[in-house]
Amino acid sequence: MHTDPIVELINTGGWANPDYKSSACPPGYDTVVGYLMEHDPVTWAMMDQTADSFRQDDYLLKRRAKLKGVPTKHIASPPWLVRQGIFEVRSFPISFLREYFGESAA
Repeated sequence: MHTDPIVELINTGGWANPDYKSSACPPGYDTVVGYLMEHDPVTWAMMDQTADSFRQDDYLLKRRAKLKGVPTKHIASPPWLVRQGIFEVRSFPISFLREYFGESAA
């Protein structure tokens, strides 16, 4: 029986690589990548996991947060971004990320 690689990735927890999660997020905040890993692993597993693949969402969230007066926090990047030369990322309130991305059934 052939197993879909994305289903297998999710079932084995392979999508939850701690290398992608920033340990510097304040309570109640997360990054775009961290939120997708935890709340929408199917989307996360299907994305090209490079810094460029998340820039548009980060940019749109930054603009929306500024317009709505939602506080964001700059934090130390997770290891995978540090290796790409990105040392700081923006984190957003989890409720704001949920409003933007929605809540997956996963």
